[in-house]
Amino acid sequence: MRTGSFALQLSNFTNEATEELTRTQRAIIFELAKSIVMDSPVDRGTFRGNWRFSFSPAQQQLDIQDKGGGATLAELQNFIDGFNGGTVWLLNGMKYGLMLEYGHSAKAPQGFVRRNVSRINAIVARISKA
Repeated sequence: MRTGSFALQLSNFTNEATEELTRTQRAIIFELAKSIVMDSPVDRGTFRGNWRFSFSPAQQQLDIQDKGGGATLAELQNFIDGFNGGTVWLLNGMKYGLMLEYGHSAKAPQGFVRRNVSRINAIVARISKA
């Protein structure tokens, strides 16, 4: 019988489980944030370009336009790649965001944050099965 083999197996299992949990969290966060970003109404692209991802609730308004959302999603992917657990904030510093969320835009009359957050259980279930 090898000394410490059970402890090593337990440690390996714990590490693998933690890595899998982190991968799952990353996928869930990315899917939810991507859906919110891409469902955001677009005029010039300034609102979509102002989505930021952070470990704290600090936010600022930026002079960035991203009509197609590609640059914003690339930033999201870079942020997610460095995620190792904790609270994640998805922020938009544009002052008119609340008005857009609550029907001021004909392009998103049902909102874009509320609509996607209401789908979180379906997102978790789909990603957990993958």
